[in-house]
Amino acid sequence: WYQRRVREAVVSTQSTGSSGINAEYGWHPTQRGILATGSGQNDQRLVVWDLAAGSYKNCIDTKSQVTGVLWSPDNSSLLTSHGHFDPNLRVWDLKDNVNTSKLTGHSNMIVSIAMSPINQSVMSLSADESLRLWNVFAKNAQSNRSKQSSLMFSLDKIR
Repeated sequence: WYQRRVREAVVSTQSTGSSGINAEYGWHPTQRGILATGSGQNDQRLVVWDLAAGSYKNCIDTKSQVTGVLWSPDNSSLLTSHGHFDPNLRVWDLKDNVNTSKLTGHSNMIVSIAMSPINQSVMSLSADESLRLWNVFAKNAQSNRSKQSSLMFSLDKIR
């Protein structure tokens, strides 16, 4: 059943006005049937699908090719990586559908992103042959509020 719904979400273009192929996917870590998709250069949308309902919950025009999608530890936002014309990481608030943070440093398309096991930092790998470790979802120990996103480590020309 879910495979059929995923195909419908990936192929569906009428409900979101999407015109591109959904290239990146991220299942919600705790809610069954919730899928985030990011699409390529022609479409540039980030869509959160409710597959059980057969509809979408959020649709955001990222204005750039989406190359990766990760859920935040509290599931209130998504982290996306982007392509050639905007090789940055962005955090999107799903309540207000707005970009709350932009992490810069790569000079070419980000080809892969991965969350750390403790869900505070993210590693990004770029076509510019650099590897970056970002402090994205860390909390301030005293207030339990999110810290400002920042670059923690950079390794250039990894080849």
